[in-house]
Amino acid sequence: MKLVNRILALTAAAFLAGCSHYMGPVAMLDNAQPVGSPYTKELAIQYRMLADSLSGDAAKHFAEKGLAAVNGEMVPPDMLSDDPVSFGGPNPAAVAVARGELIKALASGGPAMAPYQAAIAQTRYDCWADGMQKFPGDNESCQQRYKIAMNTLQQEIAVPPMPNLPPPSSPAPAPEVAQTFPAPVTPSPRGAEVPLREASFLAFFDWDKYNINSGASAVLESVVREIMSRSDIKKIHIAGYTDTSGPERYNMKLSLKRAKAVRRYLIEHGVSAKKITVKGYGEHDLLVPTADGVREPRNRRAQITFE
Repeated sequence: MKLVNRILALTAAAFLAGCSHYMGPVAMLDNAQPVGSPYTKELAIQYRMLADSLSGDAAKHFAEKGLAAVNGEMVPPDMLSDDPVSFGGPNPAAVAVARGELIKALASGGPAMAPYQAAIAQTRYDCWADGMQKFPGDNESCQQRYKIAMNTLQQEIAVPPMPNLPPPSSPAPAPEVAQTFPAPVTPSPRGAEVPLREASFLAFFDWDKYNINSGASAVLESVVREIMSRSDIKKIHIAGYTDTSGPERYNMKLSLKRAKAVRRYLIEHGVSAKKITVKGYGEHDLLVPTADGVREPRNRRAQITFE
């Protein structure tokens, strides 16, 4: 459901519950109970603090982002064009560099491994990008607080790119799903502006799914831009993976479906099908080693590499 539809639905719910007056986005956010991952819950809290400290279009803008996060939605950081009101304007070049840095950190699993720092970095970036001097409760400027949070986040999520590896020759059987796990996050791309053979993008999937959700779509948009901007890309390799929950044979098929879903997305967005190869590795070559039967969000992924 789109953000506008979510807000309309919440407004309707408030009316049906007996509210006698219209609740704007800020009031709705103040009365909302966050659901979803630890990252989206913390985003909702931080955007609420920011919205409560402002007024007018600026408050509405951040309240709407908070309402999306309340529902467990992955809310992207602002771009300069998203600025609802001119606050004096930061350095566009510096903000653009910071946004790329933030996207790469989110892509590396930041929301899963360091949800608090990831949420702090994103909201302080938005505060800085929208030209505000302070975030409520912070002594440092928004730019300074963003840099502090980003440094901490980068230290906590240092995960090297995964190479394309063949599956083991004699994999061990895996049992059926044995436990539940919190809703996964779906970060955005990493490996931008690096040598071709070192570039690696990770798109993450919901449990037992192979559809391209909003988080994976954000990653693949960057993949398409990378492909279209580089003439040296001759081959595109897509490897699909699963976590260790579910039967091994089923996971092998699911991982291939994930790789094919990524291939279909790229083709639909103008990438030549002749350049693309796909392969499924099932629950092998885990990004995060786990025992059998574990629902680990970071292992449910497709990896895109180039030659």
